[in-house]
Amino acid sequence: MTLSEAREKRFAELKNNGIVLVDQQTKKVEQVNINVIDTLMPEDQYDYIIVTMQRTQVDAILPVLAQNRSLVFVVNTAGGYEKWVTAIGKERFMSGFPAAGGECKSGKVYYFIGRGLQRAFQTTTFGEYSGKKPNVPNF
Repeated sequence: MTLSEAREKRFAELKNNGIVLVDQQTKKVEQVNINVIDTLMPEDQYDYIIVTMQRTQVDAILPVLAQNRSLVFVVNTAGGYEKWVTAIGKERFMSGFPAAGGECKSGKVYYFIGRGLQRAFQTTTFGEYSGKKPNVPNF
């Protein structure tokens, strides 16, 4: 399966089934219906857009994201943010580090959220590129 075919398959899964979440600890399954789009036009207006992808796929999507003015971009890499800030502007950039992880297998997202001692060391945090504290709750 090519990357394009994999993206098309995942898009169809999300559009038809929403996000299917499986808690790796409790095995509880939840299905959350979401709105998904396959094309982002410059004139589209959204409060927030969540773009989920691997770090290695970001460079290909930056030109599309840069054209749309409604985006707040959140990443979770410690590798530096300059190319993202340059592409979309510091006013639309927010960095974040999740206290969760997971993987997608057979159309389901198997996830883990840090609890107890792990959570004491790493909660989900967000920060403005400017260094100002955002009005976003910790999870």
